[in-house]
Amino acid sequence: MTTVVPKQTGMNQQEFEELFRHGYSDGQIGDMLGRTRGAVVTLNRARARLKELMGEESKEVDQQ
Repeated sequence: MTTVVPKQTGMNQQEFEELFRHGYSDGQIGDMLGRTRGAVVTLNRARARLKELMGEESKEVDQQ
């Protein structure tokens, strides 16, 4: 899967997702990464959209 977590954070995709699973807020994650809450929200939305698109693409391949 293509990553949407910027390399500057020093974090990989799974680590980023774990922060949400552990219940950290967007603001808390932003503080940990040195980013704004808005940047974290945008990143999380991009990640979710990418997963959605990849799922749709997978379904299209299965149907062919």
